[in-house]
Amino acid sequence: KKTIKTNVTVPQDGSARPFSSLPGSVEIHTTDDEVLEVASVNKLYKTVVLGLPVVDAGKHWGNRDSSPVKLSNLYSELLSIPEEWRTAPLSAAKFHQMKQKFPIEWYHFLLGQLDLFHLKENPSNLLKDLFKDTALKDLYVQSALSCYIAMFGLDDTVVSPGHIFRAYNGSLPWSVCLDWLIGNQELYQLTLKTFRYTVKLMVDKASLGPVEDFQELLKYLEEYENDWYIGLVSEKEWPQAVLQE
Repeated sequence: KKTIKTNVTVPQDGSARPFSSLPGSVEIHTTDDEVLEVASVNKLYKTVVLGLPVVDAGKHWGNRDSSPVKLSNLYSELLSIPEEWRTAPLSAAKFHQMKQKFPIEWYHFLLGQLDLFHLKENPSNLLKDLFKDTALKDLYVQSALSCYIAMFGLDDTVVSPGHIFRAYNGSLPWSVCLDWLIGNQELYQLTLKTFRYTVKLMVDKASLGPVEDFQELLKYLEEYENDWYIGLVSEKEWPQAVLQE
């Protein structure tokens, strides 16, 4: 597998040094003076940036209804998600306010990629039933938005490069929602993986141009999954990916 490597700086004496930057495929070359300047900026940033902007968010937190969901058919039940993935401490009002962020077209596209032709029921009719099952959709909306809020916070603030870097490394500012997400380790790892894929996609779009349609986006994601390891050098999967390559 291919790997995304951490950028390094090369001082004038030619020796390599680690450099804290967004992972990417382009190495950064700089001088000793520039390294010292960046180090001082990073030190100041670590001192004053403790988390997301302070807001009175108490009214946004609450326990979502975790009562059994009534899905419309058997196949919707097969696509359901674990109950603990929809128990984020998020109020119903905030959930409905942010519901518009959910990419419903992408959700329908992915449902259309499911292999339904081995089933006895007519695949086209079954797909229409899945599209109409609002209970199934709401399960994915609730889980996806909970992960989004854990990563980016409750407010629609512009995400800084520093926040992106820390999120990539798994060093997010604490919040009630993040605490809930980390408690669901499988979901947390999927969320972190998704975020890192997004960073890689952002780098690819900058160099190769925008993604034209969902089919091309799916191709990118499949390539990341099958041919790359997108993570940190310190993670145990990194040397395994290098050996596979």
